[in-house]
Amino acid sequence: MDYKINKVKEPANAKEMYCTDRAKQLAEYKNISIDEARVIAEREWDKKHTKQTRTPSFKTFFIGDPHFGHYNILRYDNRPFASVAEMDAELIRRWNEVVADEDMVFILGDISWYDDEKTAAILKQLNGRIVLVAGNHDNLGPLTKAELYQVHGSYLEIRDYETGKQLVLSHYPIHLYNGQRRGAIMLYAHVHNGLDEDIAQELAEIARERLGIDFKMINVGCMHWDYRPVTLKEMLEKK
Repeated sequence: MDYKINKVKEPANAKEMYCTDRAKQLAEYKNISIDEARVIAEREWDKKHTKQTRTPSFKTFFIGDPHFGHYNILRYDNRPFASVAEMDAELIRRWNEVVADEDMVFILGDISWYDDEKTAAILKQLNGRIVLVAGNHDNLGPLTKAELYQVHGSYLEIRDYETGKQLVLSHYPIHLYNGQRRGAIMLYAHVHNGLDEDIAQELAEIARERLGIDFKMINVGCMHWDYRPVTLKEMLEKK
């Protein structure tokens, strides 16, 4: 997947096609009239394309396992928050400190423990165009889906805009992956920061020795990156 969307050539009627399809989707998800949905769709199009024209480059961020609304995750990850409410507020604040509206953020699974309405309300507060690579706890409702820029299954391949690196994105760590011998980097989540993560890294070291190649696997779980989205460049500087 090449997500440098400012370089994609679009047909002359692209706006009409987008607005027609998007209005139908919004009308169904939000239970509003088609006319109201059309206005929203046109605003989305104009906002997105104005930014692409004005700002030809954007940052790409990654994060995994935010687990909004999940009480037990406080203890499981030893998160430094006194309550779920504090965790949610800090996740939103730290996200918006680094992410601008034109940026793209890939969430590698497990967004939220809340219901569809509450999860959608949280996503509305987050900057950027959010792409979900789904995790095992992402049972998305229509309101949540409507707030996401894209939704994929648990696997996606892209090229990072800033570094030019080929990336394999998955909620789950994959120790034998496409492009591994050609410098591709594996980004994952799911295993958090306990024994499972230790095992994932131990298996990666075994694979490096047996394959004779120095590949990188990086856990983008928020607990590893101060509970905020992080760019690939930042990760490589610290790994």
